[in-house]
Amino acid sequence: MKLGLSLGSSLFKETIDVDGTKYAVLNTIGEGGFAFVYRVKRIPKVKVFAGKEDFGTEKHFALKKMICQTDEQIKEATAEIAVLQAVKHCNILPLLGQSTSINKQRQTEISLLLPLYTGGAAQGIIDRGKGYPHCPFSSGADVMHIIQGTIMGLQALHTAGFRHNDMKPGNILLQETGTASPQWNAVLTDFGSTSPLTVEIKNRTQALDVQDWHASHSTASIRAPELFDPPSAGLTIDGRADVWGLGATIYALLFSRTPFESPREGFSSLAALAGSYVIPKGHPWDAAVVELLTRCLQPLPSQRANLNDVAAHFASLPPPPMNVMHVFPPEPEKKPMPMWDGHKAGGISTGIRKSSTREPVTRAPIVTTAQTTEVAPIDWGDATFDVDFSVDITPVPAISAPMLASSEDEFGDFSSADDIGIQDTQQRSTGEMTSTIESAAIAVEMHPAVDDSHSSGLGSTLCQLEQPRDKASRPRVASASISSDGEGRPSDVDEFGDNQKFNSFLTGGMNVVASKTTLEAAPEDQDFGDFQ
Repeated sequence: MKLGLSLGSSLFKETIDVDGTKYAVLNTIGEGGFAFVYRVKRIPKVKVFAGKEDFGTEKHFALKKMICQTDEQIKEATAEIAVLQAVKHCNILPLLGQSTSINKQRQTEISLLLPLYTGGAAQGIIDRGKGYPHCPFSSGADVMHIIQGTIMGLQALHTAGFRHNDMKPGNILLQETGTASPQWNAVLTDFGSTSPLTVEIKNRTQALDVQDWHASHSTASIRAPELFDPPSAGLTIDGRADVWGLGATIYALLFSRTPFESPREGFSSLAALAGSYVIPKGHPWDAAVVELLTRCLQPLPSQRANLNDVAAHFASLPPPPMNVMHVFPPEPEKKPMPMWDGHKAGGISTGIRKSSTREPVTRAPIVTTAQTTEVAPIDWGDATFDVDFSVDITPVPAISAPMLASSEDEFGDFSSADDIGIQDTQQRSTGEMTSTIESAAIAVEMHPAVDDSHSSGLGSTLCQLEQPRDKASRPRVASASISSDGEGRPSDVDEFGDNQKFNSFLTGGMNVVASKTTLEAAPEDQDFGDFQ
């Protein structure tokens, strides 16, 4: 093959010599890997008419030029030539001529002269179509005829002892039939990824070699699951790997994309390994066509149909539909979201309104019971106090906001001295209030001193009053009187440490009043920490 400028250089920028015949490059059709495909025109001998050059009306061809820089690339190009020369079939791309040369960069150039099909590749029609889930072809007869030609081409290839390994819509050329329907014949191309039909894996090293080879020579979206991670031994890769690619190709011819890819996420190898794909609803194809896909796309080779079974199943298909327009099923009626009616069903709140109308609920009248004053003894350790609870049964109104401390006192974040009624002129105490709904509880807690020199502690005592669960019958005010030895302080001060801390709580809607709490002032030289 010679590449350069020759006769007619004013019309053609580049010419390629194949088997002694020059071909002018018109434009680039495609490229991939280390190969380029051009549209070329044969340059005949010059004929002069009335002083003008005439190059005739020769038809166009396709010329595939492979620029090989490594021995591996030369081996692949030679293998492709061997397949084209060995397999002669109407659904296999024929080889019209070949040439090998060395260019100026000392690279091996191998050129293959091939027929040019005006229909291009099937992938081109898919790309120009409406997209998933529509069929890219105008009639079912065209689709079925292309599938039939693809199956027959694979059968011829397998019979010759080769496996294609890259069976996809981009490697199916469309040849015009010259009739309105069917319009296209399928012609298989791109045999640079072919391998022997059967390969037996005997060890882990061989398994990794097979995995790496297929990762660089086949398209992931049509690659059989057993080629992603072959087992170390006990697996025979055969023609069923091409059957998987055939199933993915048929799916793309029917629904405009391969079964394990999506526009957002692309190809999913996990879906391929699990054999998980979706048949779109509203398609026009017979159930037998869907069954054909199911038999081809089995992730386990042992459960996948072989190519002869696929051909027999295809021959039994009913006539294809003429109208292959996809009809989307009607969307289900959208129901309004259920609303929560605030009631419980079976003791558990469902949050769902079952009916817009319901019968009024009759509630029992609230009975108010009188409360009496109770005296509850509390164990303060070695000193005993009596807490007198005076309960008023006046109903408690709803509390709209928490009571805040006034600017004159330092009772923390919860209440002031006036709010809880603590009379303490010698020492400030901290009041804490909390509110519950189910029960009323009064907790009085004495804490040990903070100072390290007084480390003796004292337990805490909880005194609870069980109140009616009815809001209306709950007490209004409860006054707690704490008495000691009659002198306003505990009988044994040293037992309690230097600091006294009384906590009173507002619980269950009750105001707890420590009305008789009087503590004797400590000597001025005594350290009370933060409470001094």
